[in-house]
This record gives sequence, C-alpha cells and structure tokens, in this order.
Amino acid sequence: MKEAKKERKIFFSIYNTIGVVYNVIRKHMNTCSYVTESLLRFHQPCS
Repeated sequence: MKEAKKERKIFFSIYNTIGVVYNVIRKHMNTCSYVTESLLRFHQPCS
C-alpha cells in the first residue's frame, strides 16, 4: 500500500509540473502553436 501511495504522489507532482510548464509556455507564446512551428519548420507558420 505504501508503494502505491508513493507512486501516486510522484505521478501527481509530475502532472502538476507539466501543467505549470504548459501554462507558462501558453502565456508566453502566441495562440498559434510555437512548438508545432519549431518542430515542423518546413511547414508554413500558422499566421
């Protein structure tokens, strides 16, 4: 039981970290996906 609780705690901390990072990136980038643009440079930019 203890191990399962520990794993859950780790999962939620990782999940929360991803959420925070995602929100920060979303605030700093345009609504158009900067990540997609940089990954797919050969495509035309969204705007």
